[in-house]
Amino acid sequence: MIYSIKGHSLDWVTKQYLSGRTLENLAQELGCSRQAVQSFLNYHGVTCRPVGLPKENPRYQKILELIKNGEYGTKIIKETKSSYHLLHKIAKENHLEIERCKAHHTLNNLVIDRDWLYDQYIIQCRSLSDIARELGYANYTSITLWIKYHKIPLRAPGRCATVESKLFRDKNWLEEVYIKKNLTIKHISEMTNSYSAHIFYWIKKHGLRKRNKPL
Repeated sequence: MIYSIKGHSLDWVTKQYLSGRTLENLAQELGCSRQAVQSFLNYHGVTCRPVGLPKENPRYQKILELIKNGEYGTKIIKETKSSYHLLHKIAKENHLEIERCKAHHTLNNLVIDRDWLYDQYIIQCRSLSDIARELGYANYTSITLWIKYHKIPLRAPGRCATVESKLFRDKNWLEEVYIKKNLTIKHISEMTNSYSAHIFYWIKKHGLRKRNKPL
């Protein structure tokens, strides 16, 4: 029989679960899937609770109070030993929004906000290695996994890797080619080996006049 999971004994896992911790929360700490923890407990005769909490549960009320007070999701998770999935469920039931920072820690895992990652990688054209360094990763592998998780398209090799590709960030250069030379966004994107969305973003960011003619 299997008496441990990821180096943790059956007694420890059972005690943690029966104390009120969720399967998701335990899975995060153990570094495995929710299904793995559930199967392990079921295998040893531990009946798992239905997903979610009743509204009268003290932990549910505590989570709801913290969400209403505008606390970050990371703080709520640590303080209540809950999962991010449970927080979202409670917030959705009560028509509330969870405060999030661009990237925050939940126990041992780093959760990266999709909008922030899309802006950094697609719009601002930062490299995977550059983003990884900012977030404290040793390499870009984890960032690649988050990009795939959020279903953000990976750039083709070489995109935004040259000096020319960063020219569109310069207001004077962009004004020269877009306004004075009357080049289209598509043409500029081809010149800089980037995407039309990048060019449009920086045109808007620099407050350049938008032409009425089709791009």
